[in-house]
Amino acid sequence: MHWSITIPVRPSIFQGGDEGGKKISPVDFLVAKEWDLQGDGHRHGFQERASKEVLLRRASLALTGLPPAEADVESFLLDDGPGAFERMVDRFLASPAYGERMAWLWMAPARYADTDGFQRDAFRSQWPWRDWVIEAFNAGMPLDRFTTLQLAGDLVEGADESTVLATAFNRNHRLNAEAGALPQEFRVENIADRAETVATVWLGLTLGCARCHDHPHDPVTQEEYYRFFALFAGIPEKGTGLGVPAAPVQRTASPLHRTPPWIQDHLNQLEVELATAGPERRTALRIEKAELEKQLESEGFRGVPVMVMKESDNPSTVHVLRRGQYHSPDPDRPVSPGIPSMLYHPDNAPVIRNRLDLARWMVSRQNPLTARVMVNRIWQQHFGRGLVETAGNFGSGGTPPAFPELLDWLALELIDSGWDHRHIHRVILNSAVWQQASGASPAQWKSDPHNRWLHRGPSWRLDGAALRDQAMAIAGILDHDIGGPPVFPPQPEGLWKAYSDDGALTYPLSSGRDLYRRSIYTFWKRTIAPPRLAGFSGSTREKCEVDISKYDTAQQSLILMNDPVFIEAAVAWAGRLMQETSSGLHSEKRAASWIHNAWEDLTCSEPPEDIHRQLMEAWRFFLRRYQSDPEAAMEFIRADSSHSGNMEWNASTASEQAALAAVCHLVMNLEQFISLY
Repeated sequence: MHWSITIPVRPSIFQGGDEGGKKISPVDFLVAKEWDLQGDGHRHGFQERASKEVLLRRASLALTGLPPAEADVESFLLDDGPGAFERMVDRFLASPAYGERMAWLWMAPARYADTDGFQRDAFRSQWPWRDWVIEAFNAGMPLDRFTTLQLAGDLVEGADESTVLATAFNRNHRLNAEAGALPQEFRVENIADRAETVATVWLGLTLGCARCHDHPHDPVTQEEYYRFFALFAGIPEKGTGLGVPAAPVQRTASPLHRTPPWIQDHLNQLEVELATAGPERRTALRIEKAELEKQLESEGFRGVPVMVMKESDNPSTVHVLRRGQYHSPDPDRPVSPGIPSMLYHPDNAPVIRNRLDLARWMVSRQNPLTARVMVNRIWQQHFGRGLVETAGNFGSGGTPPAFPELLDWLALELIDSGWDHRHIHRVILNSAVWQQASGASPAQWKSDPHNRWLHRGPSWRLDGAALRDQAMAIAGILDHDIGGPPVFPPQPEGLWKAYSDDGALTYPLSSGRDLYRRSIYTFWKRTIAPPRLAGFSGSTREKCEVDISKYDTAQQSLILMNDPVFIEAAVAWAGRLMQETSSGLHSEKRAASWIHNAWEDLTCSEPPEDIHRQLMEAWRFFLRRYQSDPEAAMEFIRADSSHSGNMEWNASTASEQAALAAVCHLVMNLEQFISLY
């Protein structure tokens, strides 16, 4: 029997202490145990513990996608008491930014986007579901409940607007509204997308390989594929059309985007005045009220149409499709809902009649896969790759885990904790494995370049969202508002026009604080994904993707060097540094202080002497450049459209800020900015 479909068993854990008397983490024990089993080549032991500064930044970026705030740095670095790191991890887990980061990592598997895809790629309004996910993570919703509601929130007892909203997960697929698109064909494609996405996200199975014939690697028959397919075929959908009115639809407001209290108070006051006003005054009040209601409607406060799940009163019978073709159902092979028989013992077959039964089985102990798949992706979040490197394929064609006992222990720990995702983060982050320094000897790098055997701490390039958000956070321009409609930060001019049929599609650039919202709120157009996010191995959101791609390209360097957000953040960062430093110092000393503080902002530690010296040389070079060309200096610092500094400029300060901004921009292109290490 394949390892992934055996029921997990808790391995025995040594509960003693190490030479220093410290209790050994189960994670560390199981890693070291596997090293011993693998032989002498793996008995290197753990690297030394990374510094407090490194661990602080590493934990903050992993859990929140943001660098630690100044208060977090001061609190942690001054706390030498027992449990200091554990307390800091708890602070990050309690931060609203935690839910935003976890939701961001959920968007690619959920293939969430703000447009339908295909040629028309029309706008849709699924964003209240994105906010539901953020709120669920921040509220500590257990992963079994999280699973159940997204798969079958319309079928649970006491279903309400919120639980039905959760089922929008199943409707995040593309939708074709092109002339000539066949409803019957795309209804089948939509159902297949739902079924295959659920199989990938929760079971780690490449179920789609069995659509046209029996699975070539795993024991899944074509008939079993269509039994699973039948679980998602019962909604009354047309198959084609635009995503906004594509039934079933629920008009719903975001749980995080409620009508501002002052507006609601004003509406209430208008209602009171309408009851007592004379005819002329009443007309004016009604006009004012109508305009206010229209504004609330346009900004999504009154709810927007969201595609959700709702079972049809008269579902049609599902048949196996010959060669997977929509127009070729086999009349002799009708199927009833069910799951592949490889997932259960013949003597203990679960009764799976609908999506709710599926969801309950998914999070039961009888299912060998879901807990393993979930903890593997949490591990991937912290190490850049999972214990099973093929996060979307736990079948025969995937990679077996390097640490099978650790994977099973974590899976059962998740179940026994009540499916508490925060608990698994704590377990991983409090291990010596995760807290190792990320450096290694040349021999270790050569023998294990991808750190499959965990002989060093995590080290990997950040994704586009974390890079953009980190830049804005360090610069002090990040807007921390949570939830709401998608926003449109700057992107290359004319990009949408170049990809539209008639060249008339314009990008509705946002303004004000919306320019600095976190990347999870950036409008995601499937046919033209946000370049700064997709360019750093981001998903196109066309299909479900659970593997994290870490390839590096020259284009990424060009984005970091030329994208307006990094230039503007560098200018704003320089302005903030200048404001926070005494103007009474000599120019060289001021610059030394600015650069010292900039490095601390980024790494939470003082700059090494050689790096500080090189950055000072760079500052002198840029200062000479901008002193000789004051107009170029002013043009550069005007890149900060946030006007966060509110400084009074003259030729001297403009040249200094431009030079400092150039250094800050240089720092944003260094490994210390680009990577979690």
